[in-house]
Amino acid sequence: MAAGLNHVAPRIDEMVRAISDVASAPLSASMPASAYQDDGGSGSLLPPQVIIMCFRGGLRSKSVAWAMRQHGIRAVSVVGGYKGFRTWGIQRWGGLEMPRRLPGGQLPPELIAKAYAVPGPRVCIVGGRTGVGKTKVLHALRDTLGHHVLDLEGLAMHRGSAFGWCGQPRPQPSSELYENMVAMAWHNIANTPTPTTSTSTTTTTASTNTTTTTTTPSTTTTPTTTPSTTTTPTTTPTTTPTTNAGTVDSNCDADTGAVCGLRHKWVFVEDEDNHVGCASVPRGMYALMRCAPLVMRICVGQDARVQLLLDDYRAGQDENGGKDSWEAAFEQSINQLGKRLGPDRVKSFVQLLRKRDGRGLALGLLEYYDRLYDKHLVNGEGSGTGGGGRVGVIRDVGQPEDKTTLDALLVATEIVAEVQAFEASERMGPAGDASCSDGE
Repeated sequence: MAAGLNHVAPRIDEMVRAISDVASAPLSASMPASAYQDDGGSGSLLPPQVIIMCFRGGLRSKSVAWAMRQHGIRAVSVVGGYKGFRTWGIQRWGGLEMPRRLPGGQLPPELIAKAYAVPGPRVCIVGGRTGVGKTKVLHALRDTLGHHVLDLEGLAMHRGSAFGWCGQPRPQPSSELYENMVAMAWHNIANTPTPTTSTSTTTTTASTNTTTTTTTPSTTTTPTTTPSTTTTPTTTPTTTPTTNAGTVDSNCDADTGAVCGLRHKWVFVEDEDNHVGCASVPRGMYALMRCAPLVMRICVGQDARVQLLLDDYRAGQDENGGKDSWEAAFEQSINQLGKRLGPDRVKSFVQLLRKRDGRGLALGLLEYYDRLYDKHLVNGEGSGTGGGGRVGVIRDVGQPEDKTTLDALLVATEIVAEVQAFEASERMGPAGDASCSDGE
């Protein structure tokens, strides 16, 4: 301990001030006690405010955690350090990985079976063409209807397309950081009895030279770090873990994690490619998405789609350095699509941008993206060029074609109704009789 303190002593006051600024909110209640060590702390029964890690969980992090506790901050260090945490994150999907190449684009049966065995909620994909309001519908599912949502775009700070940077105030996380954040979000959903809307967690990395503090976005629910050796969260009820094959929730009580009206615990995830901007979706998570048993395809009229795109793009002007800076960046994004669009369409789109013909530009981009997304949604491996067939059942949801604005709550409610119908169909035998597959 003394040797470790010698490394950090000159900067103790500076670290205390920096860590105090981000330690005001408690960490997620789903933090397993076995994930951290208090190194002879005060024995407080309150949850930690800050989790500190060095690379292997040695003297550096233990010393900093001890020093923070002497200044009244409930700090702990992570067992195994960042190395252990990283291993834990990669293992959240039980070794499941999306193959890099699929002959014919068809997912192998053994991959599908393995995906259904991954502990956690069942996955319902929320898809649809560009501009149908998938993110707004996901937020309605989470914030208004109270369902579990894994917001991959929110964590990535990117909307997924070549223009997904619009309206994003901060640069994207690295792929490694993004994978860690997705793993924590999945863990939190899998171990949270009821959906939560916002949790801010703080992780501080101790080093011989610097101490870096990282706070996850407040718009996304993320649990704290957990090494691979941990098992049961301290606040998780002693119930049988749900899996992608589902667990019956007939009584809809708070202990099961299923939301009232649904028999299983579900998580709704947007139908992303294997990367969101520059951030790579964890291969296990992506495989789980392509193996999802249920896919919702949102259908919205063209006028509503154009208006949604214009609202998103215009909102991005203030966030991305003003109108002139935004237009320069947008033109650069158009040019980056040159190989796919061809020189004539690139020239046409740039002219529309410079004329500030937002509607004309939006219509042109929709025509381009619709073709790619239609292929991505139905094929096995994803992307606009993949092959094979999608594993899950595809259901269409939406609103009247002539409605010019998106009613996200209406679409979200329809999605829930389709999930209920899907669950009911699973319980019925070929002749319409209730099956006993759920053990009833």
